[in-house]
This record gives sequence, structure tokens and C-alpha cells, in this order.
Amino acid sequence: MNNSLQTAGILAIGDELVLGQKLDTNSQWLASRLTELGYEVITHQLVPDDQQTIADAIQTLMANAHLVICTGGLGPTLDDLTRQSLADVLNDKLVTDDQAIAQLKAFFKDIPMPKANLAQALRPAHAVCLTNPVGTAPGLLYKADSTIIACLPGPPSEMMPMFDQLAEHHLAQQHADNAIHQRLIHTVSMGESELATKLGSLMDRGNDPAVGTTASGLIVTCRLRTTGNRAKLDLIENQIRQHLGDVVFGVDDQTLPQTIISLLKEQNQCLAAAESCTGGMLGALLTAASGSSDAYEGGWITYTNEMKQKCLGVPADIFSQQGDGAVSQICARYMALGVLKHAPDVHHALAITGIAGPCGATPDKPAGTVWIAHASRTSEPDVRLFHFKGSRQQIRRYACISALAMLHRALTHAAPRRLVFERTPSED
Repeated sequence: MNNSLQTAGILAIGDELVLGQKLDTNSQWLASRLTELGYEVITHQLVPDDQQTIADAIQTLMANAHLVICTGGLGPTLDDLTRQSLADVLNDKLVTDDQAIAQLKAFFKDIPMPKANLAQALRPAHAVCLTNPVGTAPGLLYKADSTIIACLPGPPSEMMPMFDQLAEHHLAQQHADNAIHQRLIHTVSMGESELATKLGSLMDRGNDPAVGTTASGLIVTCRLRTTGNRAKLDLIENQIRQHLGDVVFGVDDQTLPQTIISLLKEQNQCLAAAESCTGGMLGALLTAASGSSDAYEGGWITYTNEMKQKCLGVPADIFSQQGDGAVSQICARYMALGVLKHAPDVHHALAITGIAGPCGATPDKPAGTVWIAHASRTSEPDVRLFHFKGSRQQIRRYACISALAMLHRALTHAAPRRLVFERTPSED
């Protein structure tokens, strides 16, 4: 622990989080924001909706951190116990906050207010309420000596704006020398172990900036972190780009689909797609990017052999007993060329055909066998074979990311390289 930094602990409250019925995204978001503010986050904890358990967790965090942030348990129902737990910790009684009552009445001005919502106006006597600009649950704030406890609502849409208010008005900003700066550098087409080998001593423990890696769905991210001088991140980013070259596609919140859309727009080009086993997932990823309508024309979901023939002109004999079948190099090639034929204004076509599993697998074509083709107006189709590992959903997503990786390399004129999970037909 860096003793020059203020420390923070995060407590997420709710049975649904402890039981795995809902993902705790609040703690991840809060940890990132607190780090930006100059706090050293020392722990994340999950606790169920139990008054004593919540109180014990707050008490423990108070003994180890300067700032305690709790999320959840501020609703109007009987299992919302954060107010009572904080009152227990402070040896306090609950009182009604007049301003919170007024805000509740304003929220329900056009509809009857359920009586249960009045409980949301209660607070420990030595705490204050934090305004909720978008919901009914006020937050709670207790400050004493060097300790701050803040209780925020569980829904992210309410928690985030309330935290921003808290940060602006109540959380002491750290000195610039202690500010923690972070940067994410995203890569695709290279496995994590190969990437780490290329980075070499840049990843040594104790370096400043610190460099680590995280792999998620074929995207490997380099995590940079330094204290004080933000310019050090620029220096290390340049070194990482020199080591990794054309596998880098974005920084911080930039996604691969966003990068693809940006590259297409910069080159005044557009894309269409044909999908079989991915069932429209590729199109969904692309259209999630802002401005995608300027570069993505749309596509075909040709899930059956009949649709591949009717919509894309794939020859019927490919699906005969003597043919290579739908999951084959020639089928993927015809699908991509069919896109270019039936969408005469597009410059690029992507086609995906494979077996996501578990049904449909055969000994010679196991689940995870996927052919992906990229075709353009100016080059011969690039058709590649992949053997992905994982669940049906993972295989489908891997196929989409791999297709985008192929297009990324084409748009950036990158040197040929074998992608993650790629096989040659001779290895099949």
C-alpha cells in the first residue's frame, strides 16, 4: 500500500450479487473512478441483504480505509437494510429527512406515492442525504475526522450521477503528485503469451509505469498505470506500439467495431456481411458503434443451405453428398463473393460459416470449426479456417472478432499473420 494515498474500500450489497444472479458492475466502475481521483482502492466486498452482516462489513472497512463506498440496499422494501445497518455502525437512530420527503413528493407528483417509499427518506441522525437526480432513493453520507462513508443506490443509472456529485462536493482531491493515471491499449490478432514475450522487460514488476495484460474474447489489453506524471504514459505507449506494431487497434474505451467503422469512413468505403453460425451477431457488434450507418450497409443471415443458395448464389452442388458442405472454404468464399455481387455499392464483404455446437458437430468437423472469408473489390478473397474452443456463445463471438480482425488487417495493410485459433486446412 502507498501510504501517501488516501485508501478506499467498496461494498456491494444484495442477495442477487452474492448468489451470482446479477453481475456487480458498480464496483468495477467505482474502482476506476476512485483511482482517477487519486484514491488507492484496497478491497471490493459483496454481502447479502442482512443487517448485521452489512454493519460488520462497514465497520471492518472503516478500520482499514479512509473512504467507504456502499452500493445497494436503499430501496423501499423490507430487504433494503443499508440505512439501518449504517445507523447501527454509528450507534445512531433513524430520523426523517424533510428535504428527502420533499424530493419524493416531487418525484411522485403525477402518480400516487406508495407508502413504502417513505422509508427512503430515513437517515441516521448524524448522516446527511445525497440528492438522487433520477430516482427515488436518496444516498447517505457520513463524515467524521478522516473517515467518509457514502451509501449509494444499486441501479447504475442512479449510482453513477450520485457518485459524480459526491466526488465534486465531498471527496477531497489528491495532490497532483499522487494522482494515478491509467491507459488501456487494445490489441487483436495476437495471443497473450506471444504479446507478453514481445513486450519483454516492459512488463517487469516494479516498473513505472506498470504494464500488465488482460485477455478477453480474443482482445488482449495492455494496462498502463503510473502515479504523478501523465506524460510517462505517452512514452511507454510509444514503446509498446513499437514492439507490437499493427496488432494495436485502439486505446481506452475504443472498441474493435468502432475502429473498423472509423477506418472504413476514413477510406470512404463500406462493408456488408453474410452470417451463418453467428446469426447476426457480427452485424449487432458493428451497429453498436456510433456512426455505423455511414460504413455498414447491412447483411444476410443465411442460416440454412437453401438461404445460402437463394440469397447469395452459393452453388447447390456444394451441399450435395459429393460437395464440401456449408462449413467449408469454398462455401465461405462463395458467400463473400455473393455479398459483393448483391450489394454492388460495398467495397468489402465478410462471410462466416461454421459449427457453433454442440449440435451439428461431426468427427471431421467438430464444434468450433468455422470458415471466415474477407472479399473486396480490389483483391482475391482471403478465406481462413478456425477451430475455436469454448461454449456456443464464445465460439460465435470469437468468430465475429476474428472476422473483424481480418478486416482490420486488410484496412491497415498489415503484413500477413496467423490469427489466434487459426488452422491451416492440412492441420484440419
